[in-house]
Amino acid sequence: MKQYAVYESPIDYKGKFVVRGFSIKDGQVIPDDDPLIVSDSLREARKSIPDGFVNLGRSAKDDDCMLEVWI
Repeated sequence: MKQYAVYESPIDYKGKFVVRGFSIKDGQVIPDDDPLIVSDSLREARKSIPDGFVNLGRSAKDDDCMLEVWI
């Protein structure tokens, strides 16, 4: 199952919005090698997420810089 997470100013891209893809296989999280996009705006970051995905927001357990997860 493919998912995407949107981050604001993660440690490796300070001051940017980053979308990272990852897959869940057999209960294991497998991150993509590279970010889907590194952007100056949340709007542009969200536009990079493929059609059909739904924004779940974030969980209290998520990293502080994680804004939302899309499944």
